[in-house]
Amino acid sequence: MSSFGESMMMAVPKTALSLLVGTLLLSAAVPGGSGAAAELQVLSVSPAALRPASRADADLEWFGTQKEFYFHNIDFDNRYDRECYAPLYLPHRARIKSLVVTYMDRGCAQAQDIWVTLVRHKLSSGLVQKMAEVSSRGLEIDPARKTLEDATIDHGLVDNRLYSYSLLVRFNTIKRDRVRFHGAKILFE
Repeated sequence: MSSFGESMMMAVPKTALSLLVGTLLLSAAVPGGSGAAAELQVLSVSPAALRPASRADADLEWFGTQKEFYFHNIDFDNRYDRECYAPLYLPHRARIKSLVVTYMDRGCAQAQDIWVTLVRHKLSSGLVQKMAEVSSRGLEIDPARKTLEDATIDHGLVDNRLYSYSLLVRFNTIKRDRVRFHGAKILFE
């Protein structure tokens, strides 16, 4: 033992040393131990991150701000299903726990819904797989902001070497700007 270590042993009484060692062992076992649950992290998806998925969708009048995303279709003789997407950047080896979406349905005479799907795209084959999905289909029209959640995640382990990840937002039978996307959160550990 070095002279520094010996002098430290001399300066600390044995009872204090045993208390110190016991405390260090307890503190090392609790927070970083294998029994501790991982802390949930959140990836927020802003409405401003969405982009129309096709040229036809982009040709319609649409608005995407930090506050909301919606299509404003001025062709009242036709109803459209419109899709948007936002690329996601999730940490490699993260485990996705849930998808939470905030939207608003201001209502109109026609049934209009929003569908939000978390997907992964296999880079080598082009295969697209659904991981989670929420929908306002069948829910009451209400101008207040609503939250939808899906905690049943398929293929939840992120692998950035093999896949890219996106959030798809589909507005069904959109004729006016009544259904609006206000953002999403992806919870992971």
